[in-house]
Amino acid sequence: MTSTLRATLSYDQNRTYLTADTRPLPEEVFTRYLREGARASLDWSTPNGWYGSLGAGRERADDLDDPTDSVFLSLSKNGMFGIPLMLGGDGSSYRGGTAEGWVGNLRARWVFRAGHDVGLT
Repeated sequence: MTSTLRATLSYDQNRTYLTADTRPLPEEVFTRYLREGARASLDWSTPNGWYGSLGAGRERADDLDDPTDSVFLSLSKNGMFGIPLMLGGDGSSYRGGTAEGWVGNLRARWVFRAGHDVGLT
């Protein structure tokens, strides 16, 4: 959309198949043979290292369950305090046939000159 704002729409289908490798697993693992979902998000970034994302999605499984709706928000900053430190956090909320609740994360990542990094979530 602009140099700092990007919009994304996505759709996916996932099919789970029984194979010789998965045959010993209980049948209950394969109760959701088809799962499909759609998501929309808005991503924002700035040249000085701020990044944010806001989005929503809907997923359903084989018409067995009601669809699961989700929303998420993420915010992070690279180069905190003028050093190669990234700090950020995100939150997601889910409600529907297969899940209900929320998840929150805080992140810290140190980036080394060679491009490697170490992080704590």
